Amino acid sequence: MKSPFSSDFVLGILGGGQLGRMLLDEARRYNLKTRVLDSSPDAPCAHVCDEYVLGNLLHEEDVIRFGRSCDVLTIEIEHVHAGALRKLRDAGVVVHPNPEALMTIQDKSLQKQWLMARAIPTAPVHFYGGIQPLRDALSAGRQPLLSYWKACRLGYDGKGVRALRSADDLFDLPDVPCIVEEAIDLACEVAVLVARNLRGETTAFPPCEMVFHPDANLVEEVLMPARLSPKLMQEAIDLAKQIAIELDVCGLLAVEFFYTRDGRWLVNEMAPRPHNSGHVTMESCNYSQYAQHLRGILNLPLHTPESLHTGIMVNLVGAEGHSGPACFEGADQILGEPGVYLHAYGKAETRPMRKMGHFTVVGSDPEDLICRARALKKQIRVVTNRTNT
Repeated sequence: MKSPFSSDFVLGILGGGQLGRMLLDEARRYNLKTRVLDSSPDAPCAHVCDEYVLGNLLHEEDVIRFGRSCDVLTIEIEHVHAGALRKLRDAGVVVHPNPEALMTIQDKSLQKQWLMARAIPTAPVHFYGGIQPLRDALSAGRQPLLSYWKACRLGYDGKGVRALRSADDLFDLPDVPCIVEEAIDLACEVAVLVARNLRGETTAFPPCEMVFHPDANLVEEVLMPARLSPKLMQEAIDLAKQIAIELDVCGLLAVEFFYTRDGRWLVNEMAPRPHNSGHVTMESCNYSQYAQHLRGILNLPLHTPESLHTGIMVNLVGAEGHSGPACFEGADQILGEPGVYLHAYGKAETRPMRKMGHFTVVGSDPEDLICRARALKKQIRVVTNRTNT
């Protein structure tokens, strides 16, 4: 691989969203030339990279044409043409994550089968080719009703996921291949971010706790480190590292876990890229998730991340009833508080439940931080600029 510290080195990123934007901030530290491919002309990355290219991430020729001009190519969203990445890798472009791992993760049914084949614990799951087989299974009593429907492909940010509580919940679901997971008696949901490089170095961030919006299935809060014993945290780290090594992922792999009330770790989902749960690392750790992802894909030395502070991240999404030019109402109020950091993602237009930014609060006592963060969340809203309403 060409040295990333060469003046003609080019880092390519597939996807122009906020994860890519924050990765670009880290790339500036090394003065890397950056190219980004996305279909939206005003995505968050559009004005902060060296070259912004419009194209379809799921179109093979668009991805190949873009990737040919990159020395290292990575992703900030899984929904890209993995076959194109395989061809680029075979042509000599360094591609992370490896296309085979990405193909497995892109399809939730393949993800589950991969885990089950390795006896890695996961929630009880049923596989369906469409809605009618699921309806038949419910009618025949073969499918427990209290469960979660997930589209096999192209789900994100709560899209492609639905809690099933009655047969009526199937009414407007798309007729696509899906999995249905049985409901779990949860104690908490936890994520572990693992970083790897080609040298075989493997490190992990402290596990973090995630709190989800009850209806939209979006992460609302992330607390790092999780309120778990050192023994439990090490169990989660060891299992996440095992998965990253067996998938042979370089850069970041986020592994989301269910921790059950009867004391079991179950793997929920994986993502081979920077992750929403890792935003909190930017202020609470000695290295951010973006620094570790960059080091991993560039095959630079990895250091074990450590918590400098207890931190909590709160997602900021578009307020209900507001669509149009975005305004962070109350931003000046929360920034008057000590230990508060605000990140706006550069999305010009807000709409209900769209991720628009986040803020982090750091301190020492987790319970105090949770109370502070929830009070601060009431003071800030992402709305349509009042001059446009």
